[in-house]
Amino acid sequence: MSWVERLRVALEVTSRLVLRLDPRRSEAVFDMALNHYQDDRLDHFLLADPLWRLLERSWETLLPDQQARRIPDLLSAPIAGLDGFMERSESGSADPSYLLMRTDLSAPARTADTEEQWKQIVHLAVRGLRAGNEARKRASCRVMHAALWGLLTESESVEVAQALWAPRYVDDSHLPVGTTVIDVVFLALPEPETGLAERRFRKKWLDVDNPPQGGEDKLADVLWQVGNAISWLRHRRRPLRLAEEEASYLIEIAERWAELPIPLHSVPYFEHELEATRRSISGLCDILSEVPFPLSVADKLYRKISELNESETPGFTLMAGILKALPDRLDEIVLSMRMGLVSEKEILAEDAAWGLFHWMKASNASEGSFPEPPIDLVREIGVIIAARRSVSLDVALQIARWIFEEGSEEQEFAVSDMVIQGLGYLFEELRYDRRHERDEDSIPSLRRDCVHLALSMAEQGFEEAPVVSRWLTDAESDPMPEVRYAKARRQIAVCTGNQDMDASSDGDGTESTT
Repeated sequence: MSWVERLRVALEVTSRLVLRLDPRRSEAVFDMALNHYQDDRLDHFLLADPLWRLLERSWETLLPDQQARRIPDLLSAPIAGLDGFMERSESGSADPSYLLMRTDLSAPARTADTEEQWKQIVHLAVRGLRAGNEARKRASCRVMHAALWGLLTESESVEVAQALWAPRYVDDSHLPVGTTVIDVVFLALPEPETGLAERRFRKKWLDVDNPPQGGEDKLADVLWQVGNAISWLRHRRRPLRLAEEEASYLIEIAERWAELPIPLHSVPYFEHELEATRRSISGLCDILSEVPFPLSVADKLYRKISELNESETPGFTLMAGILKALPDRLDEIVLSMRMGLVSEKEILAEDAAWGLFHWMKASNASEGSFPEPPIDLVREIGVIIAARRSVSLDVALQIARWIFEEGSEEQEFAVSDMVIQGLGYLFEELRYDRRHERDEDSIPSLRRDCVHLALSMAEQGFEEAPVVSRWLTDAESDPMPEVRYAKARRQIAVCTGNQDMDASSDGDGTESTT
């Protein structure tokens, strides 16, 4: 066995063991992983994945305050493609900054002790932005975090804007290219002049004089980008205001999409069409919440959604938006969603559950101007948990948590008894020391969801329920960090407002990076 193979095995074994280490010991492993990342001698394609897993898993085992303290170390690590670092392999290990996209952390402090390091971080990122190629992609992610946390000085913001918007990196649509940042995030990053990014974003995606030409791919681009912008900016309390002609433009795009045939499914060659449909649905979910649709277009959308709900790309998440335009379809929508919730097909059951979640959120936000879903439909979430239905249990646990946090008292009452019953069964069924019918890898995430649900119930007065206290007590000694630190990370998520479960949008602000 070569030294590369031996090291590869050693990295993989260490990455699995670190999950069970005390945070004080795991920080030493994290240091080792970060040092390995910076060692150019380990730039080998066979080591990229195990090295990333070691870095990722050792990061997960750190307590939130340890993670916050180590953020500058992540962002000051060398950037692949810059200064000759990591140039031998095709892609190298993923950038350390990508770890921050999966972590709920409050903004780190830029103190006198860390000031010099932050200066180096910004200087390194600016150089990476100017270098282009892989270095620019990775540097853009680092700049994004620093900017969204409000850690850039005025002079640094000018430097970043010049590097990000350099003429050689601005395409025909006049938004920067060559980054991992999705278009809407440029609205919150440094720019050469105030409002420039928003004007360019509207020119690119809301140009009423130049509608997209071509098939669903082009329509999906518009729907997903605008829908994601609506969701992302709303989350940052900076809503995207649509002019009347822009709203009409989006209605026209949605109507064109509704008139397209649904894609073939279960055929590998047509997977790209399925992905385009999923992106269209994701974008439309947020557009429907913002734009009032005329009856004729809403009816076309409803007919298409009804077809999609029997395919590999269901559209239950659009039902709440359609109901706003077609209130007379209430009974049909309820029946369709109920059938989806009880389906044995995972993709249908999960999507129907998310559709019900969007409906509850929409009615909650409307403060009485939009009908709530029938309470017996909401009760199905409790039924899924009590029956531990594997096809949609993970989604139901997350939705139940939202009900206890933000739902109505009637919704909470409808599910509480069944949730308590289900949590009791799951306490035994999800033990690590028993044989599981479920995928073994899903057990920690299900346990984490149970703990988050128990935390929400405790905050709403259910702390005296024995099963709630059992879950919270047991979590403190859980061997897996995502369960063990659920309470601490949840507190941070609440403080930062970063606990939205919306499944229709990408909250991290980047394109896929790994």
